[in-house]
Amino acid sequence: MRNTEQEQAEAMKRYIREVFIPEYAKNFNKGLSAEDIKFYGKIYFNRDRSDNRMNIHCHLIVSRKDQSNKVKISPLTNHRNTKKGVITGGFDRTALFKNVEKGFDRLFSYNRQLSKTFEYCNTMKNGSMADKLQMQERELSTPKEDFAGEKNKIVDIQIDENVKAQTNKNLKTISDTSIRQQISKSTNTPTDK
Repeated sequence: MRNTEQEQAEAMKRYIREVFIPEYAKNFNKGLSAEDIKFYGKIYFNRDRSDNRMNIHCHLIVSRKDQSNKVKISPLTNHRNTKKGVITGGFDRTALFKNVEKGFDRLFSYNRQLSKTFEYCNTMKNGSMADKLQMQERELSTPKEDFAGEKNKIVDIQIDENVKAQTNKNLKTISDTSIRQQISKSTNTPTDK
């Protein structure tokens, strides 16, 4: 984000106002905008139970009604984009998480690894076996990045055939020796008849 706490706080406020609250409002499928949401937030810079250096986070309190006090909103509803019936609208928490994650990455030019995305974590926790395998294949096919954000170069290493042959020979000798030891132990062990 930024260097000083003041700069970090401003960046967090910008993220909340420009990314999170607009996505939150849109996700109710009731034609709401960011201006319709009543909220209060407090930014914290540390957590007592964590050794992690970057612990900036925000606690948000959001009203259960819009600014006009006429439209009820709840992110805990299980309805999603309903058009008929008593309850219209709904809330899709999965879509919210995906969209605010993408908004964060865009706003701060953050290059998130696939294994750190909500999509990956959600698939690995709740997906079918086929979805999990497909996600793992995607992860293996994407280039990894080191701590500096640089893509690791894949280097092909040629193995000397003599080293390979010697290693196989050593493994064969070790396994032959252990088999002989097991056989001799079993023949020397008295059996009860």
